[in-house]
Amino acid sequence: MDPSDKEKDMPPRIWPRVLIVIHRFHPIIGGAENQALRLSRALLKMGASVEVLTGRPPGLPSHEEVEGIRIRRLEWLEAFRLGKAKFHLLNLAIIREMVSRAREFDVVHSQQAMPAALGALLGARTLGKPCVVRVASGGAGFDLWKLRNIMPSGHLMAKYLCRHADRFVAISRAIRQDLIEYGVSPDRIADMMNNAPALRRRLAVGVDALGGRFQSYCGILKKEFAVLREMGVPSSPAL
Repeated sequence: MDPSDKEKDMPPRIWPRVLIVIHRFHPIIGGAENQALRLSRALLKMGASVEVLTGRPPGLPSHEEVEGIRIRRLEWLEAFRLGKAKFHLLNLAIIREMVSRAREFDVVHSQQAMPAALGALLGARTLGKPCVVRVASGGAGFDLWKLRNIMPSGHLMAKYLCRHADRFVAISRAIRQDLIEYGVSPDRIADMMNNAPALRRRLAVGVDALGGRFQSYCGILKKEFAVLREMGVPSSPAL
């Protein structure tokens, strides 16, 4: 039998409906925000349905569609000067929104292991749906360490994520190791390595032309981000 005939006989693949949860999203510019937008585009191209649940900064609509990506924005709690309490209120809003629209998605993806990930995971577990948590930063800026320090209950949030997230996504070897050292079993970590080695090769010509070394980063620059370590670029004390 011709392989092409075999493929024709196979049932069409059904792609899941993905709900991406992130604190901030397009048109806000940042590393995690840009990566979430690229992920949404890639999932759409593969045939999945994508909706993003995010905060609502002043001036942006509560509902919008961008490049086929449905965006639903919750009230931007930072505007009310609620301090760290805004994270709890945002999580409650996330859970309420997920429960009210439970039939519209199959899997939940949290773009960062930060406070909004707790709302995503609690909502997913309430509805019996899988939840994947992507870890955006490693090293001194490791997501779970930052979550521990962001508020008094942060260590409980991090512990809950570690115990109950269905999968963690590591975008670098350093982040995978950080997750393992934090207590996440390796079989619950999926690798989706960033393109740091290829980027390093592309930068090599420019580095030689300048006669020295330089740092290049796309997003909100912080010297502790693991991508710098992956590229072998030392952090400048000035950053």
